[in-house]
Amino acid sequence: MIHAKNVQGQKIKVSFSGEKAKCIDCGQDVRGHKGRMKIPYWQHLNKKDCDAWFEPITRWHIDWQNKFPKEFQEVSLIDPNTKEFHRADVRTNSGLVIEVQHSPIKPDEIEQRENFYGKNKLLWILNGESLLKHCRLNYRYEKKEMSLSFEIPHYLDKSPEFNFQAFNEYFLKSQALNKIRIHPDLLDFENQNGNYFLFHFNNSVSFESIKYELIYDARKILNILLNEKFHEDYLNEFKINYTDIPQDRFRNINLIKKYWRPFIDLMKHPVFIDNLEGIETDKIYFYQKNEIIDKDEFIKNIEKSWLAGYNKKHLL
Repeated sequence: MIHAKNVQGQKIKVSFSGEKAKCIDCGQDVRGHKGRMKIPYWQHLNKKDCDAWFEPITRWHIDWQNKFPKEFQEVSLIDPNTKEFHRADVRTNSGLVIEVQHSPIKPDEIEQRENFYGKNKLLWILNGESLLKHCRLNYRYEKKEMSLSFEIPHYLDKSPEFNFQAFNEYFLKSQALNKIRIHPDLLDFENQNGNYFLFHFNNSVSFESIKYELIYDARKILNILLNEKFHEDYLNEFKINYTDIPQDRFRNINLIKKYWRPFIDLMKHPVFIDNLEGIETDKIYFYQKNEIIDKDEFIKNIEKSWLAGYNKKHLL
């Protein structure tokens, strides 16, 4: 364990090897261990931890706990009926318990932990480097920074002669549309209901330039269709908008399960996998939803991350 209490009852970490303190849970004497290559931790003098679910501490384990305030780390919970207690790796103010798991765990213990901690809320964070070192995540990454839409009116209020179908036929052959379709940053485009075009770009592009070309071609087509009856005000009926989309997109996510750990599928609460081969270190994999999430966003919105997984029918 990484915390004990001093004579004032304060929650402390190891300052030097051989330091003495008391176990926060059982009150027994503990001794600090710390060295140049050693992860600082407290150990009971009888070398037997009072929490039956204790497992050796790792740097990865501590790094995850340190992402949360000290008061959230190693929080002891007691069953008022059985008096059984266990030390949660992390417990937030709302009661959400986060179990940070580095080593394999037996099915019986998974059930016990979920029954004990899951009375409120629980999620698992697994170390993919130690538990799933033969597995790999494959996906296609896209950074979608901009979407642009072009909407053709079905009719013009001041021009009953306007023929939408004829306009659409000309527009599908227009120079403006063809230039967009071969744009190097275009991801894809959709044509909805015949008159609504939506373009997705993976980088911010010159909106004003594209807007000018679309309006220019729309003016040319209206001049052909309406001849001398064309009026500049008609162009106001053509709607062109854009949206900046800063978030990353991950598509075709596929987890290659080689020497898979079956106990993971026994976990009924949301499972997030860190250090999984194939994804960046600043991302984490949401197993049940098959999603890649930015790690900072995951920590910032930890309650929402839990809800997103726990509301799935097969998790209830």
